[in-house]
Amino acid sequence: MGVHTSKNDRKQPDAGNFDPSVCPLCGKANGCAATAGRPPETCWCSRATFSEKTLSRIPPELRMRACLCGECADRASTD
Repeated sequence: MGVHTSKNDRKQPDAGNFDPSVCPLCGKANGCAATAGRPPETCWCSRATFSEKTLSRIPPELRMRACLCGECADRASTD
């Protein structure tokens, strides 16, 4: 089982079986440049800033292991 359903019905990656190309918050594709074989510095998230509140929502074991997707990042900017 790679994902579980949270109380709000969004899929979240299972920390024991995660895919770095998947958003650690919602389980959708994150558009990460590094997982697509491009230089990490070309990833959209390298130019983004995330609040501590947003980062704290990512399970500790998945932090710094996978990018958020743009949708979750946009949603976080309104938090």
